[in-house]
Amino acid sequence: MKMMKRLTILFCLMMAVWDLSAQGVHFAEYSFDEAKRLALQEEKMIFVDVYTTWCGPCRRMSREVFVDEAVASYFNDHYICLKLDAEHERRHGFFELYTPSAYPSFYWLTSQGELLDSRSGFMDATALLEAARHAESSTLGIRLRALEQRWNDGDRSAELLKEYLFELLPQVAPDRVRPLLNDYLCGLPADSLASRTVGEMIQGYSRTLADDTVCRTLLEYSDCYRRYFGKQEFDRIMYMLLLRIPMADKRVDTARYAQDCKLIESLDFPHKEMYVKLLDIETKLLDKEYAVALTAALPIVQHYEQEFPYLYSELCYTLIITGFFESAYMPSEEEGALCMGLARRAFELTPSQSTLAYLAAAHARMNDYQKAYELLMYLPFYAGPTLSNAVYGLMNLQRPE
Repeated sequence: MKMMKRLTILFCLMMAVWDLSAQGVHFAEYSFDEAKRLALQEEKMIFVDVYTTWCGPCRRMSREVFVDEAVASYFNDHYICLKLDAEHERRHGFFELYTPSAYPSFYWLTSQGELLDSRSGFMDATALLEAARHAESSTLGIRLRALEQRWNDGDRSAELLKEYLFELLPQVAPDRVRPLLNDYLCGLPADSLASRTVGEMIQGYSRTLADDTVCRTLLEYSDCYRRYFGKQEFDRIMYMLLLRIPMADKRVDTARYAQDCKLIESLDFPHKEMYVKLLDIETKLLDKEYAVALTAALPIVQHYEQEFPYLYSELCYTLIITGFFESAYMPSEEEGALCMGLARRAFELTPSQSTLAYLAAAHARMNDYQKAYELLMYLPFYAGPTLSNAVYGLMNLQRPE
């Protein structure tokens, strides 16, 4: 009888464990301190999945991977698991130590909350299990602490910069990288700031316009970096920093946009006059003052077309994202002609799949769909860059009913 009772209890426990695995990874709503206490108590590690509600790969992880039987069994056996919304759970204690730079991001921690390893992006069940097993023997957290100590002791060697500032720290605390890079740049002489090495460090910071040493260095020595990295590639970086960022800010925060404009006006950098004029034109395009903006733009882009042939393409792109090609907007004949001139010259100067698409869209905007689709037939014969599907969908190249 006692044996039967024991077997029954064992069977129930086995069924409970099986049921937990069948439901997927068990993500509990613990505070960071509670998770650490339970991990210590149960002799487990901590796994954290950081997601956002709008992130497609995050939803795939929940739908396809965390419900996998092998994944659930392994993670439930070895980890206290947390699932944290990066936007709505920012007060969670985990975020006091770790800041994701992409979504989804995964963190493997010791029971004391110290970092073992971190990964970002979608992983299938096999890859996630391999990453977990690798994390359990990872020295990432130990290396980070050692590198941080070397930085605090004044080490600024190229090896430390590469490993600490640009490889490891961005995985766990990307917000700390730029302040530390500012600190490093402040100690360099002018000839070092103008070097290719520094250019490689800072050209990735074109998506944040800020009054700091990183931004000022990028602008002040832009002609040097332009020679190192090629005109076309670096000019797009400058356009992003000086024009696309202020326009993005204007859409959501006019005070921030005014601050951007004031900062650009206060700085001294090559070709500043051109960029300031283009900023005014981009602003008018965003406000849908198409005729005024395009009339003002043509003499500017014509004046600079030998040195900056890409400007025509950038303005065509702006027309697309500001709604010029949407069927709800009816351009005047003048606006249509100005758009056609811009698109035609963009294709002549920099023929590619994207500029051919701009020209086709201009013809469609003038209701010449036959010419538009004739042009699109030649897309495979041109090299990139090409346009993303999201942008292409704004060009109104569908045949009218």
